Amino acid sequence: MRVYVYCFYLLVLWCIDSLGVQCDNDTQTEHDLHKRLFQTYNSNTMPCHATSLDPFNVSIELYLMSIDEINELRQTISIMAFLEITWKDRFLVWDPLEYSNITSINVKVNDIWYLDVVLESTLDKHTYLVDEAGNANIKSDGSVVMWPYTDSCKIFIAQFPFDKQTRLFDFLSWTNPSSKLVLSSASTEITRSVYKENSEWALKRGQVIFELRPYGNDTCDHVIFSYSANPCSSS
Repeated sequence: MRVYVYCFYLLVLWCIDSLGVQCDNDTQTEHDLHKRLFQTYNSNTMPCHATSLDPFNVSIELYLMSIDEINELRQTISIMAFLEITWKDRFLVWDPLEYSNITSINVKVNDIWYLDVVLESTLDKHTYLVDEAGNANIKSDGSVVMWPYTDSCKIFIAQFPFDKQTRLFDFLSWTNPSSKLVLSSASTEITRSVYKENSEWALKRGQVIFELRPYGNDTCDHVIFSYSANPCSSS
């Protein structure tokens, strides 16, 4: 009889221990997830597949928000806009069921690999857009998205306000040629879903242009968002 009681006691202990392990697995936190993802992560390594010879793909979308100010003295138009940059990082993938159904996390941009995106010819200079103190959103399938911001461009006061102003947002990677990285955009026109109309300027349809330009012995991808605006009196 004592043997049966002892065996039953061991069985109960085993069941309790098994349930405890299951509970621990079900309650892993976001802290545990960050620890697992970044324990050996190297932000200097482009997250392309090691066995693939294809260049890494990064997508860029431009969201024009408003044409805010025309400064005749400085000869600039102040423009509010932001980018949406997306890619897949194969090192940042997890199963949500193992981490309390967490499907996305936010991290500091500086903690991950990111595109060194540059806006060419902003007020006659190159503008580096990424704020390393900013955040990126990562989904459980490795999809990463960040939202850099951009601002101003020149106008020609000699023709103001009778001319049509054309603006080119020309984006490229500062250090990655086409053989290593391909820039793309899912859009053929500039997205106007968040654009606020201006009483002085009428925004015309914009377009997205792709160009390859010489880059040493290689080429460099350019994604160019072009739009034009007319004074409302002449639109």
